Amino acid sequence: MAQAKPQIREKVEYTCPKCKRDLERINRTTIDKIIGVIVPIRRYKCMGCFWEGVKIYHSEN
Repeated sequence: MAQAKPQIREKVEYTCPKCKRDLERINRTTIDKIIGVIVPIRRYKCMGCFWEGVKIYHSEN
């Protein structure tokens, strides 16, 4: 009997729109949570230039 391969979730990485460095996830604001009911968004911050904003989250399924 064939064994199923374990599913490995790829890490979704976003880059800063200003300096192109990797972004880090941060806690969403209350308004982000309200918008998140309609559009799946996540809040990010760049540690290079300190840009902060939201990006639409694309699930892998």
